[in-house]
Amino acid sequence: MDRAGKEERREKEIEKTESGVFDKHTMLTISKLMSDGVIDHIDFPIASGKESFVFCAKSRDGGNLAVKIYPINTSIFKNMMRYIEGDPRYEHVKKDVKDIIFTWARKEFVNLREIRKAGVRAPEPIEVRNNILVMEYIGDDDGPAPMLKDVHLDAETAETYLNTIVGYMKAMYKAKLVHGDLSEYNILVWEDEPVVIDTGQAVMLEHHAAQEMLKRDIRNIVRFFNRYDVEIKAESIEQTVKGND
Repeated sequence: MDRAGKEERREKEIEKTESGVFDKHTMLTISKLMSDGVIDHIDFPIASGKESFVFCAKSRDGGNLAVKIYPINTSIFKNMMRYIEGDPRYEHVKKDVKDIIFTWARKEFVNLREIRKAGVRAPEPIEVRNNILVMEYIGDDDGPAPMLKDVHLDAETAETYLNTIVGYMKAMYKAKLVHGDLSEYNILVWEDEPVVIDTGQAVMLEHHAAQEMLKRDIRNIVRFFNRYDVEIKAESIEQTVKGND
């Protein structure tokens, strides 16, 4: 595809994104973030998923920020409740769509703050307003950091990253949290270091599904690193994470 074709495709993607994300309520929240000096303007889309869209934004001093928007009209809010119900921090959440979405944004903000406090490399949360989360941008002016799945690793680096990620999981567990969706899709690589993202679904150990989610995280990590012939077993990772090694 030539440059003109790529530009046309990007413009169509932006138009499609804008139509599904920037409802009146979201635009009012963005306007408030701008008037309060949290962001200067939204620049361009970085990523999109079932529950959110992430944009690169500029701060007033010209630095990059990541702005994550959870559309209020999302159809997966019922799935979000699986990770909210049973979390003692959010016992009194109303079950209307808007309140669920707002709670999810706050939950990711708090989870990012807590796992960073535990020593995990993750984006720094900066502000949360309604359905919008502003956080540290991982990348540079040339583009966002790549996902782990898109990074070619040699055997030595793969083993180093595995040990780092297991260390992150152990730190989270010690902080009484389980990520719940850890995989090569929710880990970035920046400056030769794994960076954990997408923490909205992370739950406290008291959650009824926490242990099941931990096992799923471990299976995902084992599956990914097995392709690099790194010798690792799910059982040994679980023992390490729980501090039984």
